[in-house]
Amino acid sequence: MSRQGNSSRWLLSPRWVLSHLFVLIVVVIMVGLGLWQLQRLNDRQQQNAEIKAIMEVPPQRIEDWLALPTLPPDHTATSVEGRYLDEHSFLIANRTLDSEPGYWLATPMELADGTVVVISRGWVPRRWATDEASQTGEPLQTDEASRTGELAPTGEASQTGDPAQTGDPAQTGDRAAPEQLTVLGRVFGSVEGGSIGTSDAARLTELNRLDLERVEELTGLVVADLWVQLEQQQPPSGGLPVPVPPVSLDDGPHLSYAFQWFFFALGTVVVYGLILHRRQHQPRRKDQRKRNQPSTHNSAAVREKSAIATNTSDGVAR
Repeated sequence: MSRQGNSSRWLLSPRWVLSHLFVLIVVVIMVGLGLWQLQRLNDRQQQNAEIKAIMEVPPQRIEDWLALPTLPPDHTATSVEGRYLDEHSFLIANRTLDSEPGYWLATPMELADGTVVVISRGWVPRRWATDEASQTGEPLQTDEASRTGELAPTGEASQTGDPAQTGDPAQTGDRAAPEQLTVLGRVFGSVEGGSIGTSDAARLTELNRLDLERVEELTGLVVADLWVQLEQQQPPSGGLPVPVPPVSLDDGPHLSYAFQWFFFALGTVVVYGLILHRRQHQPRRKDQRKRNQPSTHNSAAVREKSAIATNTSDGVAR
């Protein structure tokens, strides 16, 4: 019993105590990260439930939402009737659609009572948003193929001045841009921290996010305290801009991330336990090998005794 206790004393040596503490801290951190991912999963599920409940509310006129003492929550459905102020259109940078880089095209819309609401009309490819086409004198097409940013050949439509083929960013989104339109979409609050871009390649001024204070600074207009993400438009627009898909309400990767952290924690405990087990039995194997090997001193003594016995035998024989 005492031999077993003595053979385990190395576990309490300073070097191994530090090793135990390090492994313990690592395991605690991994378990904590797994629990954090589970908490994020729970938060996301609650947020998705709230968004789903908001999205099920029937749409109301934007004037009704603006008349409330407080702004409606994000994702609230609404309808907007008015005319686009195309000369004040701008771009929201760094937006993707199906992994393709591009922009959102945003245009203020003036309502019948003079209120101005910013409409995010949808996604446009980066090729559309640069002035490369205007430098070559070739108009941009607005059908579905233009998502790749390809140029349409100069043809009869452009010669007749059709606004759908002129490549004008203020008119490209509507083949027959009418004065009055009806937009169905969802409202969102201002996104703070926006800045006005200074890209020389863009055909329109860029913002990095829809910060309505920066929009007022950019356009010189007084805009409402919310903006609308377009889902449908009547009359419908052409191929561009492409309406932005609704927000995804899935659970995300949090559950799989939590399992990974728990697996890493369990694996660390198992591997460290194997290391300790091997270290515990290593001295015993060395002692066993030593016992199995004859001692050099004992062998010499045996040989010396044998030689003395042989000499004695020879002397007696004589």
